[in-house]
Amino acid sequence: MNFALNSDASGTMASKDRLPHKFLLIRKLGQGTYGKVQLALNKETHQEVAIKTIKKAKIGNEEDMLRIRREIHIMTSIRQSPPHHTHP
Repeated sequence: MNFALNSDASGTMASKDRLPHKFLLIRKLGQGTYGKVQLALNKETHQEVAIKTIKKAKIGNEEDMLRIRREIHIMTSIRQSPPHHTHP
């Protein structure tokens, strides 16, 4: 079973089975140790989002799980922060 963290999530993991109902997966953006990141379109809002799916089989121990939860926490914090602009 795969899990996904999407832009609507607030630190929780959602079953991949629910993704097709809410999102249209467009293309793969990248791949890492635990899974992949895909560009998707929210079917209701038409907003483009990045969805990270994590293969449960890749989570080998509690340390892996803590690393994933830390990433979820960081991504949630970033999403809630106002955008920062840099100027050359």
